[in-house]
Amino acid sequence: MAREPEDITIEDLARPVLSDLQQGALDYGESLELELSRESILEEAMAKTGLSDFGPDDYLERLDLLLDEWNSDAGLTGIGRLSLRNKLLLFACNRLLIRDTLEKHPEIHDIEIERPIIV
Repeated sequence: MAREPEDITIEDLARPVLSDLQQGALDYGESLELELSRESILEEAMAKTGLSDFGPDDYLERLDLLLDEWNSDAGLTGIGRLSLRNKLLLFACNRLLIRDTLEKHPEIHDIEIERPIIV
């Protein structure tokens, strides 16, 4: 039987009243030891994909700036850190997979796109 959605009432954004489930999620996030570093993200991406060629390293300076910003954000929760780290890991894996596909199929570069593709 489907559960009825519960109303969410927010009276104070600075000090929201959380349900037990919400508080549990925050507590779980705070219990995690997450490393937000270039090395940890790139190494995990390589381990996940089995690939190691990220291509030109022009992205590394931007990655480092982003990581420095996130690591200095005292208000970032553990769940927030986990979410941001997972996004960077996804992007790093995608970079490896795209690079690998372009190496295996260089003919992709010869395909002419006549008009925009909107997804």
